[in-house]
This record gives sequence, C-alpha cells and structure tokens, in this order.
Amino acid sequence: MTLEPVKFNFKLSDLPGYEHIAKKDLHQKVSDFFNDYFKNMGGETLIEMNQDTVVVQWFPVSMQDTEAAIQTAVAFLQKGETAQGEAMLAALHERYPDHAAILYNYGMVLSDKSDVKKAISLLSLLAKLEPKNSRAWNALAVAYNRSGDRQKALAALQESHSHDPEDPYALRNLGGALAKDDPEKGLPYLEKAAQLLPDDPQAQYACGLCMMQSNHLDDADAFFQKVIALVPYTEYAEKAKEARTEISRINMRNKADGQLRPDAVMYCLAALEKFKEMGLQKTQTITYEIAMLGRSGLKINDPDHKYHLESMDGEFTGMQLLSYMYVGLKQLDPELDSGIDLEKEYEAALDMFRQESQLHEPTS
Repeated sequence: MTLEPVKFNFKLSDLPGYEHIAKKDLHQKVSDFFNDYFKNMGGETLIEMNQDTVVVQWFPVSMQDTEAAIQTAVAFLQKGETAQGEAMLAALHERYPDHAAILYNYGMVLSDKSDVKKAISLLSLLAKLEPKNSRAWNALAVAYNRSGDRQKALAALQESHSHDPEDPYALRNLGGALAKDDPEKGLPYLEKAAQLLPDDPQAQYACGLCMMQSNHLDDADAFFQKVIALVPYTEYAEKAKEARTEISRINMRNKADGQLRPDAVMYCLAALEKFKEMGLQKTQTITYEIAMLGRSGLKINDPDHKYHLESMDGEFTGMQLLSYMYVGLKQLDPELDSGIDLEKEYEAALDMFRQESQLHEPTS
C-alpha cells in the first residue's frame, strides 16, 4: 500500500553549480541531480521545476523507504549541501513529528543555524522520547549553550555523560563547561576526551587551554604543539601559537623570579647596537622574520637549541631572537603592544645603550 507523498521544496539557487548551468540544460541537469540522490530511497519520485524552485514529490511504499529518505537528507548535510538537507528534514518532520532520527538531525541543523528556540523544542522532545539517548542530551546541551542558558546546558551535559561515560564529545563539552568556573574540575573530562579524540583539534586545544589555566604549562604546551601539527593553517593553530607565546612569557618570568633576566638585557643591548648600524629597513626585515618564526613558538629557556635566519647571519637562541624581535618592534612602533613581557629588560638595555652612546660622543 503506497503511503501519502512527501513534498520537498528546494530553491534552485541552492543547488551546487546552479549559476553555471545553461538555461537549455537546466531542467535535465536538475532532474539528474535529484534523481541521483533519490534513486536509493525506494518508492516513486516526481520532479517539478518552477521559475526559481524545484518541488520533489516522493511516494514511499514502506517505512523502510522513510529511513532511506532520512539517510539521503543526512548525505546532503555531510556533503555540505545544507539547504537541501534541511529542506528534506523539514518536510520529513512535518510528516513524522516524533521520529527520533529526524528530531536529532533536524534539531542539529537548526541549532547550527542559530534557530535555537526551535532546535531546543525538537531536541527536548527527543530527550523525552528517548531519555537514555546520550547524543540527544549532548545536542540539547549545545543548543542551550547557544541560547545563553549555561545552567541548562550543564545539566543536559551531565545527563548525557550519565548515560554514556565514554562519549568523547559529551566529555569534551562537559569538561569545557565545568572549566569555565573551575579548570581543575573540567580537566579530567577534557583529558579523557583528548585521549579518545586524538585527531580532533578542538578536543586537543580545549585540553591544552585547561592545562594552561591549571598551571600545568609543560603539558599544555605539548597539546598546543599537537594542534599546530594537526591543523597548521587554521584558527585553532593560531590560538595554539598565541597560547604557546603566553606560556613562554610565563616561564620566562618564573625563571627570573620577578627579577631582570641578565641574558635578555644583554641581548636587547646587542640588538639596539646592531639595529642602529643596519638602519630601519633591515631592522624591519629581521623583526618580521623572527615574528613569523615565533608563531610556532620559540624555546626561550633552552640555550642549547639554536635557530637560523635568512636575514641575519649566525646561530641564535630562542631568548636571543625574542629579545631582538622585541627591540625591533620598539624601533618600528614604540607604542605597539607586542604581547612580550621584556619591558624592564629593554629599559635597562636602553639606559646602557644611551650611556655608551654618550661616552662615544665627541667632546667640544
């Protein structure tokens, strides 16, 4: 017995490559596109194309066909064709309002689109229908968090974790939520999530950040290095590089015990003398090269580790390069906040440099 048809409405402009299709080929191309996706769904399909929309009427034969339709919608989402996936899930939800897979996937789509009120409604219904579904509670927590309700988000995450303590995404989200108030409470969950998700940059970065906030600096640095290696040209990598710079600054101050670092003072003095001879343009070239090198982190507390530059001959320690970069930035823009805490060392070196300059000035 054939079930009532499900009507899917798609915008032509949402179809991939639509703008490059010749008008004479449009109907055939659109038909081929949807037939390709709908061919494994069973039942029968009728495609109608209007001026700016495509209406696909699908006639399922059994509930097994409905499951195939849900998988087709999910396939759209996985390929990044979100508009088509959402259109299918919206139509399927209207026909099957209590179907768990539809509630979950459609709720996630709406949450990602920031339609959180509707997302919370669908995912709350799913959690009510399947109270032991950890993924439902985790998705609901994400929607609550996006709505700004941190308390409900935390409660939903704890519910998710209680039903599946090994779910790495629930662990990651729960750890992150707890760490906002107390990093030490969130750390065990984030460590376990990072262990279960070794190739997930979000899990690795979150664990590193929590480690850093808990003052486990060496462990945090190892996580940030892993993030940079996993996804070197992403926002997560940039955040990891910034965190590594901050760790270096903290370590430097801890090692100096709040006092001046003599090596940094002498490196700053050497930089002032060298840059005076080289001039502004050469100073800029060297400074920018060190800045680019430093984005991956400089080992400023390891005097045995040496670096080379294209713009300046010699071997340099991480502390030496950091000092040169600081002086160079001060030469280029004295008001610039470089994010490096070498102000006292620089001022001490500057006083020495001025005194030496006065000694070498000709007397009248």
